[in-house]
Amino acid sequence: MAQIATSTRAQFFQMNRWVLLLLFLGGLFVSASAQLQPYLLLQGPSGSKTYRFVRGQELEWRFHGEDEFFSARIIDFYPESQTIRIDDILVSINKFAEVRYRKNGAGLKKYLQGQGLVNLVFLGGFTAFSKRTRREQKNFLIVAAIVSAAMVIYGSFGRYVSREVGPNQRYLLKIAGGDLRLRDGRDLYDGT
Repeated sequence: MAQIATSTRAQFFQMNRWVLLLLFLGGLFVSASAQLQPYLLLQGPSGSKTYRFVRGQELEWRFHGEDEFFSARIIDFYPESQTIRIDDILVSINKFAEVRYRKNGAGLKKYLQGQGLVNLVFLGGFTAFSKRTRREQKNFLIVAAIVSAAMVIYGSFGRYVSREVGPNQRYLLKIAGGDLRLRDGRDLYDGT
């Protein structure tokens, strides 16, 4: 008579459920603690126009009365006084006249530009072959060159967005997140 082997498979999956539950709860904790970190918020007229700058990110800005943009890495935020530390400078955010940042799709544009350049180099090398081969592939070469040039042109423009900020502008710049209560319990933004 044959015996039925007991399966250890159920115990394995049961243990994996506990591990997955612990990983899920750990992820929730990390996500919740990340929300407590302060960040620089560029608030636009709609939710889709809102952008968040975090610690370690590169920031490009222009001060009131200046013509050129400066660039530096964000080191720390001070929500109480609405100031940020950029490299070795401590700057109040109401001194910013304009902020520039990369668009969300900038990675795709960079890829298209690079791929278009590679395609054009490849096509240039292909034209080094015999005249007969070029003659046979003439239509393909023309279409491929046009598409590759369009990829390079599309990828070269519109990577950065520049927003004028201030109380009389469409965009506001403020430090959000973290504990935004003053020591006496009043909320920093509401005045209560």
